[in-house]
Amino acid sequence: MLRLGKDELHGKYALVLGGGKFGTIAARFLAACGSKIIIVDLRDDCEAHDLVNSVKDPFDQDVELEPGEVVFLACDALDFFERFIEIRIPFIVVTAITKHFAGIYAERILKAKHKISSDITCIADGFDGIAEEIDYGVFEEYGIATASYMSFGMVCPDDCYPGKVCTVTGKPRGRPMYEILEDVMSVLDLAVVLPSYQLGRGVGGVMGEDLIRMRDQFERFDEGNCGIATACLCHGVINTFRVERRDEEVS
Repeated sequence: MLRLGKDELHGKYALVLGGGKFGTIAARFLAACGSKIIIVDLRDDCEAHDLVNSVKDPFDQDVELEPGEVVFLACDALDFFERFIEIRIPFIVVTAITKHFAGIYAERILKAKHKISSDITCIADGFDGIAEEIDYGVFEEYGIATASYMSFGMVCPDDCYPGKVCTVTGKPRGRPMYEILEDVMSVLDLAVVLPSYQLGRGVGGVMGEDLIRMRDQFERFDEGNCGIATACLCHGVINTFRVERRDEEVS
């Protein structure tokens, strides 16, 4: 089970990307753990802004947040993340924005040096051999696939807690979703699955070091089909890309 306890989070930097309902739940939990929290949202009137208790500049390398301090920046989540990791690597990153954060991050990395296109159909057949009873969707127009132990339309309750049985369907859970998606993506030339660690009931985050390793892998990728997924025990999301070398410029 991928869980992080309060002792592991105390005094560690935590980025909460998105200040809506789930970002607020995450920030409140992290504050109770004594994390050093930075909330990022495009709107400075977002729900999570009410938790802010400090005006320190997170980009000032001479300034250190104290355990339990919460600062806020109104800006794009990905732009902030790329700038922040030049200063320090966060311990945990809660991605509570509407898009798959790792997917848009991978896309930006690949676009810097290559021609890319979304090609989610290349993994569609990978779901056919999965023994577990999961619900999945392959959405070609959005270049994304989703998978869950629950049927579409079902929502995890606020008190959801991982166990051998789904709290919504009452059915047994099989392998963790991050393992299932590794099998689904095995046809790709590069497949990266980021585990989402449980922080509390209904709250999860990705390790900062995992995102850095992902960045390094995609920066080295040259040509072919690649994909990035984020998954916890029960749910997951995948983006895949077709990557081609750019034609050399004619001098």
